[in-house]
Amino acid sequence: MGTERSKSSLELAIDLVEKQRQLDPQFLLVLVGPTASGKTALALELAKHFPIEIVSADSRLLYKG
Repeated sequence: MGTERSKSSLELAIDLVEKQRQLDPQFLLVLVGPTASGKTALALELAKHFPIEIVSADSRLLYKG
């Protein structure tokens, strides 16, 4: 194991968004995960780095009927 530190979730997300924006500037990023896992905090941090809109949908159920 090297002495290089691991990237944080924010750094990984920023890298992902930058790469994806190069492929498709209008791509849709969806953050999903369990309650209290930091989705909102990550979205707010990403908004500091990119011109994005945040849409929050809590406790939503999607079904095909």
